[in-house]
Amino acid sequence: MERNIGLVKGMAGNGTYVAMNVPTALGYTENDDFEGAISFKLNPSARVGSYTQISNEMSKLKSEGKLPKSLEDVGRFAAAKGYDAYIHDTTDSIERRTVPDMAVVLNRSKVVFGPSIKAADLDKHRWEKAGK
Repeated sequence: MERNIGLVKGMAGNGTYVAMNVPTALGYTENDDFEGAISFKLNPSARVGSYTQISNEMSKLKSEGKLPKSLEDVGRFAAAKGYDAYIHDTTDSIERRTVPDMAVVLNRSKVVFGPSIKAADLDKHRWEKAGK
């Protein structure tokens, strides 16, 4: 299957966005013809922060005039500070979610891949979630 992929700045900084649970992953596949998903975890040695923590650190440096323009993106700033990933822990302005359901991976060498999840299994979860 051929797809066009656009490169855009993410809502929570540059990096590779990942779903932290099956319902969130399903939300990104609702109108897509997909074959499945890949499960993974981060290596225990990965340095993981939170969006809020990193953003607060950026704000402090910016207010002091010490934040370079090139690091005004949370993902770039976190990578420069040595983070391997961060949890998007802020409230979603559209759906008002407060439970973190996305993460941003900065250092993909810290990803340990697990088994693939077939589309049929994800669809089964979708139907169970809908109570059908």
